Amino acid sequence: MVHRKRRRRLALPDPSARGTGVGAAVPTGSALAVAGGVALVLFGCLAVAAFAANESTTRTVPALYAHEGAFSYRAQAEPGPVYPTGSLTTGAPVFTRLVDTLGVAFRYRLATEAPEDVHGTIRLDAVVSDTTGWKRTFPVSPRHTFSGPTARTAGTFDVRAFEDLVTTARQQTAAPFASVSVELRPVVELSGSVGATPVDASFDPALTLSYDNTTLRPIPAPDAEAGAAPPYEPRVEVSGEEVVTTPLALGCRCRSPTRGRFRHSESASRSPPFSWPARFSPGPPAVAAWPSASRAGTATGSCRPARSSRRSAG
Repeated sequence: MVHRKRRRRLALPDPSARGTGVGAAVPTGSALAVAGGVALVLFGCLAVAAFAANESTTRTVPALYAHEGAFSYRAQAEPGPVYPTGSLTTGAPVFTRLVDTLGVAFRYRLATEAPEDVHGTIRLDAVVSDTTGWKRTFPVSPRHTFSGPTARTAGTFDVRAFEDLVTTARQQTAAPFASVSVELRPVVELSGSVGATPVDASFDPALTLSYDNTTLRPIPAPDAEAGAAPPYEPRVEVSGEEVVTTPLALGCRCRSPTRGRFRHSESASRSPPFSWPARFSPGPPAVAAWPSASRAGTATGSCRPARSSRRSAG
């Protein structure tokens, strides 16, 4: 008897089983979602890095910033022919027999288009002097601090005390009548930075009022042109450096396939026609000719071998 061996059947994997067989090679929906999220995060990081990639340089600006100011004064008086409304404002003469006190103010501004980070102090004084050489300072507004590009200071100038001081000085010195003046002088001390320039400066303009024993009157600056107005709004420009930011070009410059093909075809159409070199010239095309007999058993241009010809001749 012949014993037949039974063939063992191979066990096929169960597709429903997890972690084994064919089913384990197919990614699930959650795995795809995680992979997509990671790719999106990486792409976002690259985009942020490309956006933030900038090149910074500095350049000198003739007028990086400017100190600007504005003087003002006002007073109250008895209404009458001189002051019909009972008040006077900046620019009007101050008659000392009609005005007891004068309110004065000064506004400061740091004018610039560059980024600034400044702070400082500001005060306001009234400096009285005459041509004989004596001088006296009246504090109008005490020093106070400020932060930012603007500041303001204001106070009161005592007109009666000013006249008493002038009278006493003349009596004590026995000097002849001399020209007396009052300088409204603010003092601004500034620190910080503007653009790429550190700032450590002071600004102390002056508005001068002349006194002729009866009237205080604003006058132009000593170095002003003839007919100029008093410097109610002084301005001083300052040069410095500012930061210029230029975005960097990231990535490669790729040429458009369509544009490349267009250029290629355009250049090809403009190129001269190809010509063979003289020694490699194929010459004129060959013309087929019927075979002609040159001698017995041989035909020129025949495709048959010569041995066949001799057999036919025999």
